[in-house]
Amino acid sequence: MYLDGTVGFSIRYPADYSIDTSYKYQALGPGKDISGVKFTIPSNLATGTNLSSFDTGVSVEIIPAVQDCNAGLFLDENIDVQTVTDNGNNYSFASTTQGAAGNRYEEKVWAIPGTNPCIAARYFIHSTNIGNYPEGAVSEFNRDALINQFEKIRHSLTTL
Repeated sequence: MYLDGTVGFSIRYPADYSIDTSYKYQALGPGKDISGVKFTIPSNLATGTNLSSFDTGVSVEIIPAVQDCNAGLFLDENIDVQTVTDNGNNYSFASTTQGAAGNRYEEKVWAIPGTNPCIAARYFIHSTNIGNYPEGAVSEFNRDALINQFEKIRHSLTTL
């Protein structure tokens, strides 16, 4: 279990995931870093598949001094933000999928409305185009199993 007494949350993650307590999400551009903690999948989860173990994982990210905590703050502008209820909790939810040079980047952000600082869980899934490999060289990763693991982690997120 990871506990952040300063921001006020705890979260459970699998023992074989690596943890980065100095993590910063930097995809929004210079000067727009979002601090947090990231739990990256173990390399054996991606071995032999088109999944990247380098940066695929779940992060808990914090944006300080926000009146309206919503998922749109954690992604590029013009993202469709929805209010969803999952596992008995209300979330502001948004997702995006982008591709570049044979890579696919899928992100799902689950922000907790009413938190200040604004707290959100981000799923970051980096995979490569399965068609870029010789037939039989790698198998397609099990997306459903990965999402299930990420869901268990997110469902354990508790604000204190």
